[in-house]
Amino acid sequence: MRFDVPDMMIERLRERWGRDLDDIERQHDAVVLDGGLGPALYLTRDGRVLADGTGWDDSGVREASRTECFTAIIIGAQKTQDSTLLGLLPARPLGASDCQGCATTGWLDSGDQARFVCHACGGVGWLPASPV
Repeated sequence: MRFDVPDMMIERLRERWGRDLDDIERQHDAVVLDGGLGPALYLTRDGRVLADGTGWDDSGVREASRTECFTAIIIGAQKTQDSTLLGLLPARPLGASDCQGCATTGWLDSGDQARFVCHACGGVGWLPASPV
């Protein structure tokens, strides 16, 4: 999956983080969107999302799944406070079904005031008509 990344988005996001680039950002012309629990997620200038499991499960760097891509954009928008990232997400396609895992909210509550992006839909609240 690839997003249509506008000119200057990567630079703007890098400025929001205000830190030196890591190896993956330099090698893939990318910006980190989420370095939290699980593989770190990066958005590249050419629209790919990369997942780096090197420090997590030793899976190395790979292209993210559809769900991971959506999650990266939603978490990245939240962490950077840059809502323009949300404009990269696709519109709900015809034939998509409501996500029952999160009741279409895109979020799961842990009960202790923590919220997590839904693992089933990646935070968009819908599932494609056919698996991608």
